[in-house]
Amino acid sequence: MAVAVLNDWAGANRAGSPNGSLTISAGSDRLLWIVNMVETGTTNSFTSITVGTVAPTGSLVEESTNVPNSFLWSWYWDEAAIASMTGTTVAFSKSGTPGTVDWDYIVFSGASGGAEYATSTDETAVNSSITLTGTSTADDMIAVAINRNASARDVQGYDTLTEGWQYNVDYTIAVADGAGGDDTISLTGDGFSGAWLVQALHVKSSGGGGGGAGGTMLKQMLTTHTHGQ
Repeated sequence: MAVAVLNDWAGANRAGSPNGSLTISAGSDRLLWIVNMVETGTTNSFTSITVGTVAPTGSLVEESTNVPNSFLWSWYWDEAAIASMTGTTVAFSKSGTPGTVDWDYIVFSGASGGAEYATSTDETAVNSSITLTGTSTADDMIAVAINRNASARDVQGYDTLTEGWQYNVDYTIAVADGAGGDDTISLTGDGFSGAWLVQALHVKSSGGGGGGAGGTMLKQMLTTHTHGQ
């Protein structure tokens, strides 16, 4: 069974907390991915997050940079976790007061329940090229969340992925997704320097795409870049 988008990117909220309840449609082998992106003048951290009182199945590595303080967090819930939810209200605890903040989420069906990922840490990229490499099949899906710490630093290319949305006020944030099967996915900017925070989720097919539990983790390479401050 190929992975498919069940509920497309939705629920964006730049008011400091996610919209009260998420839409998770009926389906089989579902996977929910929630992303939170922040630009602020203070340090922020999460202590807990639940949906329908259920903790996430897993999370991706927190990404942050102090140029200025930008953060990118994400969590995912597999079918077993979704099925055990009591409603779909998001509840969380965190420290710090965010400045500009965005929450968003996407729901997949046909997922194996395993998820692999690539992340880029604090980087200032000139000519803005980030390439994700790994092994996936056309039955898998790849989704990415991007946080750049300047509003003028557009994301202009997603390779084989399709942009879900892009927001360019105070900072630049974007999400995208698409079918697997491409061993290299290049994300390109506008040719100007500006730190990138990126998380990429490899959603493996419940039919065995990406090698099932043994699928190859996506890696990231940043080309034509210097390390962030």
